[in-house]
Amino acid sequence: MAEQHLAPRYPNFTPIIELPVAPRAHSVIDDLTAYPLPTLYGVYPDWGKLHLLTYVDAIQGHVPAVFGSFSSIGTTFDPSNTFDHVKQILSLHAHRVPVLLLTLEAWEGLDKVSDAALHTLKQTLHRVASLNVKVIVRWCHEMNGSWYPWAGPDKAELYRSTFRRVADVVHNVGPSVAMMWSPNVFIPGQGEDQYEIYYPGDDVVDWTGLSVYHFGNSWPWKNEVPSRNTLVAKIRSFHETYSASKRKPFSLSETSAALHIPGKANQPPAPATGQLAELEARMKAEWASQLYLEATQNLDGGIALIGWFEYLKFEENEWRDFRLATSPNIGVKMAMDKVLERGHLTFAA
Repeated sequence: MAEQHLAPRYPNFTPIIELPVAPRAHSVIDDLTAYPLPTLYGVYPDWGKLHLLTYVDAIQGHVPAVFGSFSSIGTTFDPSNTFDHVKQILSLHAHRVPVLLLTLEAWEGLDKVSDAALHTLKQTLHRVASLNVKVIVRWCHEMNGSWYPWAGPDKAELYRSTFRRVADVVHNVGPSVAMMWSPNVFIPGQGEDQYEIYYPGDDVVDWTGLSVYHFGNSWPWKNEVPSRNTLVAKIRSFHETYSASKRKPFSLSETSAALHIPGKANQPPAPATGQLAELEARMKAEWASQLYLEATQNLDGGIALIGWFEYLKFEENEWRDFRLATSPNIGVKMAMDKVLERGHLTFAA
């Protein structure tokens, strides 16, 4: 289809890829900041490796309500990934338009985020909004950890001020875009104030969220079934403090149960078989049950979004299979089917 041009205030802004004209369908969410919201089914697909229609087929023809995407921002911001992902989302022709959960990562450091990059981000968000695609901007997630250049208590003040800079840009786009603040679930040894020192303020945070993964029940990580009734216990205090009491939608922004597989980076593993396959199925079935069937029903105000990380990924010198719906393991797929049958979830179609 022909390219639809931006409003005149951005006459020199040309997306790298061609985008379709705005669809007639409405968004899956009328008001991004409403509270409470129904539980939106979200996924981080392995863009470029997983065709979205393959994923839709794997979840019995449903279209996720939210698609997660990652982009880098610093001295510049390249919108090509964002536009490509929006194009793929719109190609599904869902009855309602899914939301894009856009995670922005400051790999050059928070002090390198330039006004020029934020201007390009603003242009990008305006363009996406013109296509009826709403966006939740998740700024530099897991900032209370130690594994990202924007993370750690020595960067807390800069993190808060940069979040507010980005929020000013995002909120000027309009009600079709919202800001999410999303730490990692409580990390032992990081201090009791590990959330509060990074919190940028009620006036700039629209959504709160947590990354919560099952890597094992204790360090060192190993393949084992999650302990029963642990998820709600891990997130309840945060949920009450930053979501329920503030009446802000809460998200399990990134989640999965990882199957640890020894191997080399250049040799993707074969599907699990035998006892390992049985263990993987029990691990992911238990985690999915706690996510979709227990946590959604046992927290005041509920969970507005669950974003499953649907990747097979090499990290920390091993392969980790995070996949649920597209897992080659039949037992894992059966766990996914139970979620679809019993979970109270909202889809775009």
